[in-house]
Amino acid sequence: MFGTFWALVPPIIAITLALITKEAYSSLFIGITVGAIPKNVLEHYDLPQGLYVSAVQAGSDAEKEGIQPGDIITAVNYQPVTTTDEVNDIKNSLAVGDIMIFDIWRNGETMEIEVVLMDTNDVYK
Repeated sequence: MFGTFWALVPPIIAITLALITKEAYSSLFIGITVGAIPKNVLEHYDLPQGLYVSAVQAGSDAEKEGIQPGDIITAVNYQPVTTTDEVNDIKNSLAVGDIMIFDIWRNGETMEIEVVLMDTNDVYK
């Protein structure tokens, strides 16, 4: 009787550890790398205030929906943003599968792009 019980313990521990590990390293993923734009650059090039997109992760919903390096994010979920902390605060109030709405400035034109938040574990498989 106890032999059967002890035979089941290692698989139960392995599954439990896998679930704990996934949760421990799980985080919300947008799929973009952004940075602040210095004030003198904004003024010199007559750019809007916002965050410069320096990279877009392959396989992310941001890539799929068309966010590109060189874009300037002026607002997220209709809130103006100029720091990465502001974007992270908005992101961290949401959950996997929720939508973030990005107001984008690209080459003098503005557009709205909706991006579904992903789990990092789903991107880096």
